[in-house]
Amino acid sequence: MLTTILGESSTDNFKASLFFLSSVIPSVTKENLLSKSQFFLTSSKTNNKAVILNDEIISDNPEGGSGKGLFVQGLQQIRNVSILDGKQFDDRKSFPYQTVSSETHILVFDDVKKNWDFESKFSLVTEGITLERKNKDALKLSVEDSPKIVVSTNYAIKGGGNSHERRRHELEVSKYYGANRTPYDDFKKQLFDDWSEKEFNAFDNYMVECLQKYIAGGLVVQESGNKELKALITNTNYDFVEWAKDNIETNFDYLKSAVYDNFTNDYPDFAKMKRKTLTIWLKQFAKYKQWEVDERKSGNDRYIKFYDLGTKPSEEGLEIEEQRNALPF
Repeated sequence: MLTTILGESSTDNFKASLFFLSSVIPSVTKENLLSKSQFFLTSSKTNNKAVILNDEIISDNPEGGSGKGLFVQGLQQIRNVSILDGKQFDDRKSFPYQTVSSETHILVFDDVKKNWDFESKFSLVTEGITLERKNKDALKLSVEDSPKIVVSTNYAIKGGGNSHERRRHELEVSKYYGANRTPYDDFKKQLFDDWSEKEFNAFDNYMVECLQKYIAGGLVVQESGNKELKALITNTNYDFVEWAKDNIETNFDYLKSAVYDNFTNDYPDFAKMKRKTLTIWLKQFAKYKQWEVDERKSGNDRYIKFYDLGTKPSEEGLEIEEQRNALPF
């Protein structure tokens, strides 16, 4: 099976695994994931970015175990990697990077929690890292001497805009591997631990091939259909997004108080949320759908209406529409 997929020796287990992690999803080409391997094999910090590994499957309760760790294990065979527990990491504590050294090539924030603050790590990408240890002077490393950054997570990383885009490179990983399937099921051996010299040679050759491709073409940008949706869920709430898909449409005047009542009736856990928050979420949902938004007041009532892109009336047209809505017949 593997020989058929790869068109070459099935002894290259790691290459086959990356194939399964990437091209099982039609929207993800193998080069997306392979270019990340290439990026970490060079010490160059030109256009330096943190690489964020995420799951392809969108869920409010993601399972993890999709193979992101397998990618990191491959890098560990050839680079000096330091792994920090993403759920427990707190850079406000003393000596947060005490396991990192000047010899570390790659720093991994593993399995970071929901709403993890990536923005507070911007300086690691653009300015370098400061290493502190008890009873020792702090050591400030330049960007060129600092490790490259990997973030693995089961959630979308919060934040957007140019400042984030310049510092992050995201990749969705297929759910080919998980609780019910591991690389052992495909290869009948543990990757790396059970390899022969021939298999390690195949791995080394593949890493050299990756490096050559990165030098020639740089990081490959993934065309993801889920990136924007994950960002919306992160900035709002999974239940809200699912509710809005079924209840919010264009060309309808929504009374904001009625929308609030409908949503909180369907999801009582949100009964204490501020009405302003729901309005913000509605606008973010509209941005995701590429809708235009109009808000208006009529007496004490506040309305919101959504239009398909390019169909929102002019200001004059909106005034005429408001006057028409105010007519008693």
